[in-house]
Amino acid sequence: MHGTAVDHWAGRAALLACAMAGLAGLMLAGCGSAPRPRAVSTRAVPGSPVPAPAIPRLRAIAGRLLRMDAQVAPAWVAVVTTTHQKALTSATPGDTVPGAAKTIVYLLTMKGRFTADSAPRPPGAPAPTGRYLSVVIDARTFQGLDFGLSPKPPPVAPGSLGPVTYLTGLAAPSPARPAVRDTVRCVPSQVRLAAGPAVSERTQQSTLVVEIRNISATGCGLRGYPDVVLAGRGGARLPFRYRRGGDQMLTGRAPALVALPPGAVAYLAINKNHCVTFTRGIASRIVVTLPGDRQPVSLRLARYPILDYCGRNDPGHTIDVTPVEPAAAQVFRAR
Repeated sequence: MHGTAVDHWAGRAALLACAMAGLAGLMLAGCGSAPRPRAVSTRAVPGSPVPAPAIPRLRAIAGRLLRMDAQVAPAWVAVVTTTHQKALTSATPGDTVPGAAKTIVYLLTMKGRFTADSAPRPPGAPAPTGRYLSVVIDARTFQGLDFGLSPKPPPVAPGSLGPVTYLTGLAAPSPARPAVRDTVRCVPSQVRLAAGPAVSERTQQSTLVVEIRNISATGCGLRGYPDVVLAGRGGARLPFRYRRGGDQMLTGRAPALVALPPGAVAYLAINKNHCVTFTRGIASRIVVTLPGDRQPVSLRLARYPILDYCGRNDPGHTIDVTPVEPAAAQVFRAR
């Protein structure tokens, strides 16, 4: 069990895992006498993308967990294929299991707000809570093996263990944000940009997810496509072509209102093909103009992903842009 939120509850992670898994419809090893699930061959390989046949079952598992334990819709739900040994370093650091190095698993990680109401605890003690929920799932049987809940991100990022698949179409029982028709439009002074979760590319592309956080004391909303400009060293604008409407990786959904209460986060994403010809410049800053506004806000870019400019006749000349979305997973096209 990683993090401080649940370290003091009833000894080890296994006890909490059993309680949580029972509510979510999972069967953890050693938690009861239910029949072992039928083995399903999905050809999972550690360090490789999650096999397509496994995604519906993983989405169903994630959905059951969210319906029972999530307070709001998750910002994102990510899955990687790895070994049990490596998954433990992220989900429950410090735990060891004999033979874990040879067991292939899916590591399911969610960012949101979670309450483990069914966790065993002293009378009158509050239920453990956390922002990051991790579940280790046997890749052959889809049996739950380990569970972690923490207020902090996993010490080992799932993306460092293999290509990340984001599960879409998931929501908590109650809406994460109020559906208010007359929401006041967010203005630049109310928001702050930050880099979103890293993306393991499914194609020869470079993708950047950007967080838009409401840092003000009042709620506001965003609807539509932002205007985006990538600038190079010294602030010079790189003359990319910008395109709306999605592509093979980014969502093509029509824009919808995203309500942002104080502290809430919305997301946008951009991506481009890798340069085929020579690189003529590298973006070091993204400048974003919110939908319906004229004053830009900007974010200095990290070294990765590399967003390089390569001229008008190169496939890497075009930048695809998503509308503002309420969750990081929703900037991607549903698989």
